[in-house]
Amino acid sequence: MSKISFKILVGLLVVMLGTGINCKRQTNSIDLSINLEQERKIQMAVDKGHQPWRLDSVSVAVVALKSAGYKEIGDQNCENIFIKNGAAEVHCRGEYSYFIQLKKMVRLDGIWTAISINIFRLGFFLDSQSD
Repeated sequence: MSKISFKILVGLLVVMLGTGINCKRQTNSIDLSINLEQERKIQMAVDKGHQPWRLDSVSVAVVALKSAGYKEIGDQNCENIFIKNGAAEVHCRGEYSYFIQLKKMVRLDGIWTAISINIFRLGFFLDSQSD
């Protein structure tokens, strides 16, 4: 980026910030309903060789996002950012930034279950719209 372009960008940011436009993060959180009995049945099916993708936290996170209506996300857009003691968090990038929390509800060596999705969007918003 040239020095002139950088100065123009900084100038625009100063004007925007001075006119009540701020860079803020909008968030949305979705708690997913979980049926523990259904999870046990799914675990038994996986134990018999069905739906092996449920043993992969990223695959489960992608399916949870798609089930919640965020169809543009694929495995290539997602990565584990935390896995420990039967809990995981997967980050997916798309139009928004998605953080999916997962747990192993049936047993520690078993299937992953998505329990919540946090959605973040960074951008410039008018002060009156960002609260």
